[in-house]
Amino acid sequence: MSRSVDLFICNPDPLAAVAQTVASVTGFNVDPGESGAWIVRDGEVTAVLREHRYTDEELPLSRYRYAMSAEVNDGVRLQDSPPVALLRRVVEKLQGKPDWMTLLVLDMQYRGAAAEPPTSTAVAAEGPETPANREVPA
Repeated sequence: MSRSVDLFICNPDPLAAVAQTVASVTGFNVDPGESGAWIVRDGEVTAVLREHRYTDEELPLSRYRYAMSAEVNDGVRLQDSPPVALLRRVVEKLQGKPDWMTLLVLDMQYRGAAAEPPTSTAVAAEGPETPANREVPA
């Protein structure tokens, strides 16, 4: 079993131009793949660049036209994996370039539990109750 890591890319250029830019700024091999996708390689590590198929849920993914996706085997910490290092390198090289916006998402399959709201807005806004901020009954 494996998990997915995805780099979402917003850029107005056609996919072939995006692939060429990724190749030129990173030095990675980027070659045409199947079904209009591009294969990004750094040694043994590969990712697939294509127009993405995700919909908006918790993340506003519709603003990103493309996704570069890679698989990480179970038993490996995502943040320490070679595929994540490849995607981070792409992000580093695209940062600050005009017309480029990126979003790196690790393991969209698993979502954390929603945080419980605080039981008292006074505690959340003012910190824990102390004698100085304790409400006195009228």
